[in-house]
Amino acid sequence: MSQGIEAISSFASKPSPEIAQEPTESSRIDDLLLEEIRLHREHNKAILGRLAKAEFELSGKDGSIIAAYDEALAKLNQRLAKIEHPAKETGKTSQDRAARIDHYMDARQDHKASYEALKGFLEIDDVKLNLAIAALMKEHPGKYARQKDKADGRKKWLAVIPKIA
Repeated sequence: MSQGIEAISSFASKPSPEIAQEPTESSRIDDLLLEEIRLHREHNKAILGRLAKAEFELSGKDGSIIAAYDEALAKLNQRLAKIEHPAKETGKTSQDRAARIDHYMDARQDHKASYEALKGFLEIDDVKLNLAIAALMKEHPGKYARQKDKADGRKKWLAVIPKIA
């Protein structure tokens, strides 16, 4: 009886050559999808290789093009800034007023004057005084300082900065 069981089990485990298993429809679709995925991966590798080559070329010998572009852009931005905010030249009148303020400040004992006193001395308004002080500061950088009154923050002073030997 044991021989009969062995014969049956050996028969069941070995497929017969007469019964060939045909691929099913789903296995054919799976094979086609796997082949399509493989082709896409190869195509992506080729594209990445071309991209890396292009980046290398741009960073190497053609990097000068990018640098030249950046330099030209910086120059254009500087020109635009000069057009939008032109540097004002100090006028002759402002320079004369600055010279008069300089002599006035040197003649004062405390080397300090309020803006009100300077406006009265020069007989000008706030705007013209500010232009004259700006010209003075431009002519003598580091010699004068603008100060605000500690008690009344609205009151302004012009003072000579003492020289430390």
